[in-house]
Amino acid sequence: MKFRLNEAEDAALVSELAAALEEAVDCSCPETAALWLAATTRTRSELMHTELTLGFVPSDKFLALGRSSRTKYRCLAVWRHAVLWKGVLPKVPGQKEKQALEAVYFTPYPKNEPPYAWSSAASEAPGIQAFDGPRQLKKLARSGAEQSLHLLCSYLKQLDSKHLLEDLTFKLIKPAVTTSACDVLKLEKTDIYGVTL
Repeated sequence: MKFRLNEAEDAALVSELAAALEEAVDCSCPETAALWLAATTRTRSELMHTELTLGFVPSDKFLALGRSSRTKYRCLAVWRHAVLWKGVLPKVPGQKEKQALEAVYFTPYPKNEPPYAWSSAASEAPGIQAFDGPRQLKKLARSGAEQSLHLLCSYLKQLDSKHLLEDLTFKLIKPAVTTSACDVLKLEKTDIYGVTL
């Protein structure tokens, strides 16, 4: 069994995770927190400090989701969190792709329920006027999401599983680059860009 993080490492990681979670909630909806917390329960149990909550109670719509839908939306929450936690959004190549990605997935979504993003109602998305309609917005948002996965995968490849902090980081980001994440982001299923998961 691996040793636990020391108190300073644990506190720093918890602080980073909480800050990214609050940012993810601010630029999406409160349900993002419940989904992220559900997706990371096991990994967070490896931290000394596991009470990382923001006091949100899952909505009835979340509780009514089937198993596969819960998995997909948990992946969406983990992906959003990872993108913000690791500063991926500013690194997404292409200004239009970055704008579309922000409009669809990182703009407050008023309905605290699935699909948790503007992708299913793109014509109402803030900033739609900067694009040639919903079709272009969706296409560019998919391209930006795919680029974000490339960047996250590149980051994961650099982590050393023998170092506990890096191993925990890998486990916290891993659900963001799965086929379930590709499904919810409406991307083609691939080998997840060369990362063996």
